[in-house]
Amino acid sequence: MRVVNVSHKLHNKYLAKDVYDNEGRLLLGRNVQLTPSLIDKLIESDVFIVYIEDQLSEGIEVKNVISDEQMIHSVRSVKHIMNNITKQDSGVPTMIREEDLALVGDIIKELIEALEENEGALYTVVELLGADMYTYKHCVNVAVLSILTCKSLSYDYELTKHIAMGALLHDIGKAAVKDNLIQKIEPLTDQEMKEVHNHVIYGYDAIKDDISLSGYTKQIVRLHHEKRDGSGYPLGLKETEIPDFVRIVTICDMFDAMSSTRAYKKSMPVYEVLDILMAESVFKLDPVILQMFTKNICVYPPGSGVKLDDGRFGLVVNYNKFSPTRPEIRVFEDNLGNMNVSHIDLQEERTLFIEKTVATEIIKEHYKL
Repeated sequence: MRVVNVSHKLHNKYLAKDVYDNEGRLLLGRNVQLTPSLIDKLIESDVFIVYIEDQLSEGIEVKNVISDEQMIHSVRSVKHIMNNITKQDSGVPTMIREEDLALVGDIIKELIEALEENEGALYTVVELLGADMYTYKHCVNVAVLSILTCKSLSYDYELTKHIAMGALLHDIGKAAVKDNLIQKIEPLTDQEMKEVHNHVIYGYDAIKDDISLSGYTKQIVRLHHEKRDGSGYPLGLKETEIPDFVRIVTICDMFDAMSSTRAYKKSMPVYEVLDILMAESVFKLDPVILQMFTKNICVYPPGSGVKLDDGRFGLVVNYNKFSPTRPEIRVFEDNLGNMNVSHIDLQEERTLFIEKTVATEIIKEHYKL
């Protein structure tokens, strides 16, 4: 399978993964042949990326460290929790219901168990849902990334659980942000930006008095936008004023925000996101935690297109766990320019490098496949 942008060029192509709507319900199933009307249905549902199966990508599997089914279940649960938080006249959200906090605990337990079963696998960016589900999907992704980072830092189960709960709830205050600003396509005004920033205050207010939640969880919700140089919010904390457990979620939050597709922006390639985070680690982010974070990230996901520095294009077939920037590639011409499908492991071909990622349709058109 390979990843493609949704357009009417996909007519007659077969879906390789299920696609879900903005309620987390199955929209189109795997193996469905796309027609113009079904493509319109995807576009109307703000689904911008899908996975298709064809001869070009035969045998390539795209999967994350947790199953698609578990991701959808977790996202639905987060949406349910956030929908139960109602904004009062004062602008302050109500507290999270006891049964919803129990649901948060269940989600985290299931995610930790799933990641233990898939130990050694790298986190891969996988798109399954429409853009309107971004906030809920983002919360689950940040929780998964935080658990992986905690494991790399050798944190024990209890601390990992508290940090993961904070990660899952970190954007809970967005349920109280007014005027539907979260998915606004146009640039935000200064006042609107201030309101969006208030989500950390709204979220903290919703959980601060709950004795069943740890201080770790509460401070993550409150402080996950703080930066080492004091440029963050809401308190403008600096350096050691920001706890390590908060710094973990900050990095995971930024990574997922930049690598995800939303209604108003396209996703960035993972290697570009990591470059930005590395630059930010000079003054804003924790460089040690970032180093541990990157050990878990699949830089070039299977099913994505790349251009090599010798001019050839290829599809990523698989990643190398201990050398994430040097995956296995399916190329469609030899080094003399003759059409010939072959397999290259960049871990063995040390003189070849990936120049950039490209849309897989470019590869198909370039080789007339």
